[in-house]
Amino acid sequence: MSTTLHRAQVEDVYPLSPMQQGMVFHTLAEPGSGVYVEQIRLGLQGLDADCFRRAWEAAFVPSAALRTSIVGSGRRQPAQVVRRSVDLPWREHDLRPRATPAERAAWIEDFLREDGAGGFTLQEPTLVRLDLFRTGDTSHELIWTLHHVVLDGWSGSLV
Repeated sequence: MSTTLHRAQVEDVYPLSPMQQGMVFHTLAEPGSGVYVEQIRLGLQGLDADCFRRAWEAAFVPSAALRTSIVGSGRRQPAQVVRRSVDLPWREHDLRPRATPAERAAWIEDFLREDGAGGFTLQEPTLVRLDLFRTGDTSHELIWTLHHVVLDGWSGSLV
């Protein structure tokens, strides 16, 4: 992905708070560790996956944190940049062909471990990922992976 950013793509720029600066420092100092990567796991029944995806797309419109990246992370004063729009970081996985519920559960656990350790490229929007797993005819699991630098427990619950 190109890291070239044009002024027309930018909605706003903010300095990082001291806490955000610390998170960026530790993220860069410990690549691959998953430090400050949060994962929220939700079991969902009777979900209309297309409607759910559209709801997430709509959530990105008013939520600046979901359209944010960190630029200049190797510099003295990195900044939080809010894009006017971003592509929804959405992936769907159909686990129904896996033979047993135990195998599906093991696959999700492996995914959680690998995805969390993968972290984020801070300068690329967005610092959020959404993975929807179809685990049965009427059941899904959502894994919402995010970097703590843009959302915490309080603000995440608002989304």
